[in-house]
Amino acid sequence: MGILVGSVLSFFSWWRAELASLIPEPVRRRFGGPHRQSVICLNSPTSISFRDIGEEPDASCRLVEFTDVKDKKLQSSLAKLKTTKVTRIVLALSHRFVVRKRITLPLVPHAKIAAMIKFELERLTPFKVEDIYFDFHLVDRDEEQKRLQVDLFVARRSDVDFWNSALRSFGISPKRITALVDDEPADFLNLLAPGEREVVAGRQGLSVTLVCATCILIAANIYLPFYSLNAERDALSAQVLTLRERMKVLTTVRSRVDEYQAMLDFTHQLNVSAAQPIMVINELTKKVPDHTWIYELDYSPEKIRISGQSEDASSLVSLIEASPMFHSAEFPSAVVRDQGGLTEQFIMQIDFQSKPTSPETN
Repeated sequence: MGILVGSVLSFFSWWRAELASLIPEPVRRRFGGPHRQSVICLNSPTSISFRDIGEEPDASCRLVEFTDVKDKKLQSSLAKLKTTKVTRIVLALSHRFVVRKRITLPLVPHAKIAAMIKFELERLTPFKVEDIYFDFHLVDRDEEQKRLQVDLFVARRSDVDFWNSALRSFGISPKRITALVDDEPADFLNLLAPGEREVVAGRQGLSVTLVCATCILIAANIYLPFYSLNAERDALSAQVLTLRERMKVLTTVRSRVDEYQAMLDFTHQLNVSAAQPIMVINELTKKVPDHTWIYELDYSPEKIRISGQSEDASSLVSLIEASPMFHSAEFPSAVVRDQGGLTEQFIMQIDFQSKPTSPETN
């Protein structure tokens, strides 16, 4: 939930800044008042610079060298900053304090990127999760490859907490801790602990103007397409009525087609049922050798029973089972040789595979 709120607030800040850039500078000064933003740039452990942005057309920058946080020059500069009319203070860390790495992630919603990075953080960086603060910037979203290009920014927790505490000891509370990207503070980052991140108030007078302008734009976007939406709705209603009539005709045709198909299937089943015994007798005649005589055949579905004489009744089993139609040929009773000893009387039971009469046969 916190990630979603942060994303919404970041989007609103960006949107407000974009709208403000469209307003002429004199108007922004008139409605925005004398407020400004101060950026504290930590260049190295012994070098810090101050950038004041907002009141004057040109931003001022002053560099302060010091030995430690107790240095009088540093303390004097921070005390002076405390007395100025600054509405927002940002601490920007240089590359000496922030590690930047471009990584590739699977395609996920923006709200889940931070959780995914936190899960993979120890693999992506040499730090443990509890020892650092991190934030990210989405560079590219590739829908086809299902990949995300993300710039990961990592700062050691000890460095961030140390300078955050040092500034707070002078009564200075940074609204955001970011990184210097191309020597400029990145507006899209915040390395503050999640519990310490605050909503930036910004310029109140200008915010009211921007909110009013935003409301007007939203109302225009809703009102102007109203007539076209009504026309589209009427056109769609007419199309729906036409489609309903066509569906009725198609339903009638479909019902008739089903009736004709049922009649064809029934006729086909009758034809196949009548031809099945003939096919069985024909196949059996092909497999029985010349020295075998069949004088009785009982036919039932998927099974036949034949009685006859043969010079070699035992060879009939392999001959008949060689047919793809027959299988499981056996003698239910003993084979009896006649008195002359030339032929054998036998009774054989054979299973056969019936071909399906129709694809829809139950």
